[in-house]
Amino acid sequence: MSHPVKDAFLCIRKPENGIFYIHHKRTDYKFSLKTTNRKIAEQKLICYQKYGYISKEFKDLNNNFNFVEEAIDFYRENKSRDIDSIYKYLKIHFGKIHVDFISQTIIDDYIKNRRIGKLGEPAGEGTIRKELRVFIAILKFCVSRNRIDVPTRFELPKEPTPKDITLSIEECTILLKNCADDRIYLFCLIGLYTGARKQAILDLKWGNINFQTSVINFNGQRAIKTKKNRPIVPMHVLLHQELLKRHCERGYVLGSNNSIEHHFKETIKKCNFNKNVTPHTLRHTFATLAVEAHKPIWTVAKILGNTVAMTEARYAHYNPTKHRDAVNIWN
Repeated sequence: MSHPVKDAFLCIRKPENGIFYIHHKRTDYKFSLKTTNRKIAEQKLICYQKYGYISKEFKDLNNNFNFVEEAIDFYRENKSRDIDSIYKYLKIHFGKIHVDFISQTIIDDYIKNRRIGKLGEPAGEGTIRKELRVFIAILKFCVSRNRIDVPTRFELPKEPTPKDITLSIEECTILLKNCADDRIYLFCLIGLYTGARKQAILDLKWGNINFQTSVINFNGQRAIKTKKNRPIVPMHVLLHQELLKRHCERGYVLGSNNSIEHHFKETIKKCNFNKNVTPHTLRHTFATLAVEAHKPIWTVAKILGNTVAMTEARYAHYNPTKHRDAVNIWN
């Protein structure tokens, strides 16, 4: 049976640690709320005043974080995203900062340090923006789990203009001939023939490939859902043959879903391309070549897992001939 308590209030016994206590005025009894977060402490006080105890729902709020590195680790454990390099830079800069001191100034310092190479190699606006979007996702996730109470809206670098870096058919041939090993060869082949994203290829398992219908289901057997749509894509004859040669009953198509960055960079170095080719360039190349070959934009969009509007805005200019009939109206 609950007994409301009216003569209780919040107090901080030791200013140096900032932990809130509930002080029962009539009995002079004090007990720790194990939090430095005033908002959470006030929620617990309201619960205590109403019922005379703190319900399980509010006891769970005890696990709030003091430092940003705790929030990063919590997000990493629960989301399991393959972005170790981003976590590393975020932890170096933000890790030892108390969550109450997160501000635009701290964000601006991160942007400056990444630009000038004081934190890792000098990074472009797009890379910095991507890293800070992960940081904001971490904050939002922890706020939604009542682990921190901080602002989650900050000014980030502007979205850079997309880079039109693609490979020609000849360059694609050079790339496949110079692959550092069979794992990179398969990665490049799947990327060029399906337009799939890097992580989708790394996560691909043999169980997701149907050799009878000759399709790859990039969305199958996924442990974690993301906002990136992963479609079902038909296989080109060459890709079908190469995968069939290496077919196993189970496991990852590439042997594991570990990073391919190092060996991919080695391969690109061998090719002597005078351009900044990344794993995402394979996806961009697939879409560009498909549109240049006059494939319907809605078909390309479906294979990429994008909306038609997004695909048209990004790639339609590679096929200007589709508008010629519209202007040829005069005899």
